[in-house]
Amino acid sequence: MLKAQAEQLEAEQVSAAKENTVRPASQQNNNQPANNQTSADTKLDTFIIISPLVIILIAVLLFFAFKSVARADETIVFLDMSRSMESNDYTNQQTEFQKNVNGIESFIRNDLMPGEKLRVLGIIENSFSNPYLLMEGQVSTNKGAFGEVVARDKLNLVQAWKKLHLKPMAKMTDIFGALSLGSNLFNHRERKKQLILFSDMRHYTREMDLETPSVINKDSEIKRVIEKGYLAPLPDVKIWCLGVHGAGKEPTYWRSLSVFWMEYFRQAKASDPIVFSMERRLLKNE
Repeated sequence: MLKAQAEQLEAEQVSAAKENTVRPASQQNNNQPANNQTSADTKLDTFIIISPLVIILIAVLLFFAFKSVARADETIVFLDMSRSMESNDYTNQQTEFQKNVNGIESFIRNDLMPGEKLRVLGIIENSFSNPYLLMEGQVSTNKGAFGEVVARDKLNLVQAWKKLHLKPMAKMTDIFGALSLGSNLFNHRERKKQLILFSDMRHYTREMDLETPSVINKDSEIKRVIEKGYLAPLPDVKIWCLGVHGAGKEPTYWRSLSVFWMEYFRQAKASDPIVFSMERRLLKNE
């Protein structure tokens, strides 16, 4: 009987030992949800603190991305207002002057850049001493989120241009005076400058005539230009001679006229390349 009691006591001690061994693990499992809850609360607090900072950073980046401020350029356009521009094309539906007017409209629509300042002046009998300002304006440097600011400014300029209803009335063509005027208007400020002439480039005044000769002698005419003080300083100015039609002239005259003006602009220190073309559009690769 004593032996049986001893065995029972030993069994109870073993059972108690097992219980003590298992209980800590059970208690640890019971505490697990509390620990997980504490960790989740900590992460949530951290997220709440960081989220406003992330939102502010994104807002700042979007502001600068949409603001899109562009560099400022300056363009001076000269429109030949002389009667020699009344020549009709082959279809007899448009004059060279009307084509030039349309060319300027196309330039405003397609080539005027954000921030660019524009002046349009007429080439008349005395282009320098009596400047004929046709229009001036500037496109905003701020494009807007979707380019709407620039589009609005360009549309306003196009509408102002269309309201002018211009006609070629000048009896002579003072291109040298126009170039001297352009040189003074630029005033050699440190910005990108371009000068666009919509003209047949046939300078014709009492002092000098490039329209009447059948061929232009480059060397002798350049010498006369320098002697008379007609060479305008145009350092680093991009030159576009557009709409240089050949109406009433032979190809040899047109080529000699081109050679003369290329030399003129070279000596004026204009930026290369010089564009001398019958077309009326700005080539992007020039």
